[in-house]
Amino acid sequence: MMSDITVSQYDDKAEYLRQWRAKNPEKCKAYYDKRDKEDIREKAWLRRYGITREWYDDTLAAQGGGCAICNTTEIGRKGHTHFHVDHNHYTGEVRGLLCDLCNRGLGYFKDNENLLAYAAEYLEKHK
Repeated sequence: MMSDITVSQYDDKAEYLRQWRAKNPEKCKAYYDKRDKEDIREKAWLRRYGITREWYDDTLAAQGGGCAICNTTEIGRKGHTHFHVDHNHYTGEVRGLLCDLCNRGLGYFKDNENLLAYAAEYLEKHK
């Protein structure tokens, strides 16, 4: 850890770690590069959404192997290996798995069904 700064100098450990990471980016990169990316992802799913790899696989199969909105089997952005876990940002309830474009679309419309309906009406009007 940092020799010139100690944990006791900070109100919380999180701030200490932020400072340490900022001063040691090469050590952070080396640490994360050697970790198992699948394991990291699955732990994040469990922590954030309460879901497991089994739930992900079962849900993807139930969705026909693609996005819950557009049914594409293309995940999206280069480098992405998994569909996004879509969830309600207010309740935390998981809704399904989405490709990158559909996930961004919902985000841009702030998960507001009225805005999406207005957008659909607009597109219909201007075909």
